[in-house]
Amino acid sequence: MSRGDGLPQPVDDFDAKLVGDVREYGWHCVLVGADGESDPPYAYTVGLMHTYGHPELVLVGPWQYAHGILGAAVELVGEGARLAAGDESDDVVEGYPVRFGPVCDEQRLELLTHAEWLYGGKDFAALQLILPDGAGRMPDDAGYDGYPQPLLAG
Repeated sequence: MSRGDGLPQPVDDFDAKLVGDVREYGWHCVLVGADGESDPPYAYTVGLMHTYGHPELVLVGPWQYAHGILGAAVELVGEGARLAAGDESDDVVEGYPVRFGPVCDEQRLELLTHAEWLYGGKDFAALQLILPDGAGRMPDDAGYDGYPQPLLAG
């Protein structure tokens, strides 16, 4: 531990950037699979539980603006929103509602490895940020025609 803030001591440059961002901004965004290493790619927050006592957020799919989309949701959290599974918001992506879904423990531990590291193996919660297609349909709606977004509820 370092600085008495409960954050782990970084062991490499990636860890140093992650911890530095959590200290400075309250969170860090991890992009996985942008180079094809994960199918589908995904992005997630690290630090929301530490900074705001709020579940981490994960966005699945090859979204060009994943960091900005997560950032808009984090802004809501920073303003005091307490998002939960089943909630919807019109304040994350202009012109479209987004939904927040549950993330089962198995998926949380498998996908959010850097959050697991930050929290030192302590339990933390996560929510999936689910985006609609261009017609406003969610992935579990009939006729959904957007990026594959496997639901992480288990």
